[in-house]
Amino acid sequence: KQVGVVSFGEGCAQPGFPGVYARTSSFFDWIEQTINIIEHDVSLDFSYQPLGFERVARAKFFNNSDENIAVNSITLDDAAFSVVDESCTANTLFVGSQCEVTIRLLAPSVGAKRADLLVEVEGRSRSVLKTALTATILAGQNFANVLDNSALEWFSGGGQIWGADSNRIGLTAGTLRSGRIGDAQSSVVLTVVEGPGQLVFDWKVSSEEGFDFLAWYIDGEEQGRISGEQGWVTVAKDILAGAHDVRWEYRKDVVASGGDDAGWLNDMRFSGSPAVRTAQTPAPSSGGGGGGGAVSGWFVLLYLLGRGLRTRFC
Repeated sequence: KQVGVVSFGEGCAQPGFPGVYARTSSFFDWIEQTINIIEHDVSLDFSYQPLGFERVARAKFFNNSDENIAVNSITLDDAAFSVVDESCTANTLFVGSQCEVTIRLLAPSVGAKRADLLVEVEGRSRSVLKTALTATILAGQNFANVLDNSALEWFSGGGQIWGADSNRIGLTAGTLRSGRIGDAQSSVVLTVVEGPGQLVFDWKVSSEEGFDFLAWYIDGEEQGRISGEQGWVTVAKDILAGAHDVRWEYRKDVVASGGDDAGWLNDMRFSGSPAVRTAQTPAPSSGGGGGGGAVSGWFVLLYLLGRGLRTRFC
């Protein structure tokens, strides 16, 4: 269910978090005038990805106009991204039908990556649809000794990388601490596992309660978060068969700090195997990350309207 358009705040209608919302009814006339369009993903975010691993995602195009459309060409402007399959150029995009473009990401270096997927379409007139592709590639890190787990391969990045914490009193293994970041930044650590298996770890946080937090994700889907003054807690999660990205992220809002301003991980255990470097499809990220998958007409129109307002949709 779409709650509204967030122009400032954390998340969308999340308990305990602020949010300022636009009055969407003010835009109904404009929406009515421009509703008949080729719906498509205006952005597709691969989110945080480990260096050396191949990832694929799909951009969808739906003909919501009143005419049949020909797709003349599909191009990309960055070598880190490539089109590996598509169902658009070989067929007419009839009214009410859709096609897909499958994009591979295999970046040769770390850091932020961006490319534009350009799709030229033609009906009564000719136009180019653009999908902004983004990703952040994380560098490999030697955390085996820190977490007493040599089986898993680790990657870290963001505003600052995670690192060893020298205070290990009373703990059964090494401790990993988030990087020292500023406002509106994140510090990310990630591993790739091969299920089935059970993942068990300890975590804690000391932060500005309700605003800065430590969260963890499987394939881009949030599994939980802690904020404020939270001592060590053990988390256990059964991981399904297949390769999965597991990510922890300490994230700060735009102002202020609290506590030690950090998150920690300890005693990392996984009963399955580390993943091999093969392709897998990441879940489209949400919130601060961008979008994937087919976008509804309302979503596209509100997105286009809000691009200049730095909005977030929910």
